[in-house]
Amino acid sequence: MGLPTATPCLLRPPATAFCCQPTRGEPREAPGKGCSSPPLAPHSFRAAGGWARRLVQSEGLPQLPRMGQWCYDSQDPKCGPSHWKELKATCGGDKQSPVNIDRRRLQRDGGLGDILFEGYDQAPPGKWRLANDGHTVVLSLASESASEHITISGGGLPGRYRALQLHFHWGSPAGNGSEHTLDGRQLPMELHIVHINVKYRTLAEAKGHPNGLAVLSFFFQVSETPNTNYNTIVAGLRNVSHAGDSVDLASTFRLSTLLPRTGRLSAYYRYQGSLTTPDCSEVVVWTVFEEPVEIGREQWRHWGDASRHGEEQARWKDTETGMLSQR
Repeated sequence: MGLPTATPCLLRPPATAFCCQPTRGEPREAPGKGCSSPPLAPHSFRAAGGWARRLVQSEGLPQLPRMGQWCYDSQDPKCGPSHWKELKATCGGDKQSPVNIDRRRLQRDGGLGDILFEGYDQAPPGKWRLANDGHTVVLSLASESASEHITISGGGLPGRYRALQLHFHWGSPAGNGSEHTLDGRQLPMELHIVHINVKYRTLAEAKGHPNGLAVLSFFFQVSETPNTNYNTIVAGLRNVSHAGDSVDLASTFRLSTLLPRTGRLSAYYRYQGSLTTPDCSEVVVWTVFEEPVEIGREQWRHWGDASRHGEEQARWKDTETGMLSQR
């Protein structure tokens, strides 16, 4: 069974935007909206130019439940994704993530505008802790010194969001492990940077609102050349090879160095979805970037050494799909 494919929304720059219903039917025309460009604050940059894409459905990420409450099929089929809705009814909802991004069904949406990244180009003071929670490797970003200053806004996002954490989804050494798929194809790895709407103080409060969380997703492709921007994380991976392990990284760094070059951030897919793990809350605004991050083959293997015991990261869902659009 493949991932659900989102129904496309037709959006054409600059004067007319078309949006479709979350279910079947013809798109209905909506007034087009232009993109204003507010002045950049110090230590901020904007992913400008080009085009982007918009979807609607989401995935799950923030703080993961304790081991034993849920699992992947490779850990134990009795508590794998097909059983998650027995644990949490929301896991059987109609806006579940991940989704397959079918580019043949997309048209450009010039109304989404540019995403403004603030604090992404600064290495904050303090320490970042990398932890293996038994399902993935998580880097917490929500320190007192940094959490209020690393934010995203614009780009059609319904507000301003501050960074909470980032984590990865990967496969076995012999296979790919991205959660989202592109034209039905799974990529080697996927990075999620999780943000919370600044209106809400806690994750629990944010999960009570449809636009409570925003996740930036980046695919990876493997090359023979190491990506030195990932050296600090790779060094940390050597110390978190088992569930429950954690380590303070040698230093913080600029989050922008983990991303494709700024000029390559203008093409993205947008949709409203959910967390990809229980409780599968449908409260996530997803932005999946088209340009992949390159990672060295030897570096990639270090993720496989972090014994997650669960290579089957993708959650195969048979649900109604949401809206998909592109900028």
